[in-house]
Amino acid sequence: GLVKQDVMMIEQEQKVYSEKGQQPIYEINPTISQVQKIIKNQAK
Repeated sequence: GLVKQDVMMIEQEQKVYSEKGQQPIYEINPTISQVQKIIKNQAK
């Protein structure tokens, strides 16, 4: 469901950053990145 979609989105963003060799855009709101980490860990 939504968790899988969110994980896929995060992974796609990371792939683009890796391929382009750019620094990741840091989330201004630290809560968002923490929630993304939790969601990704739960999906494993």
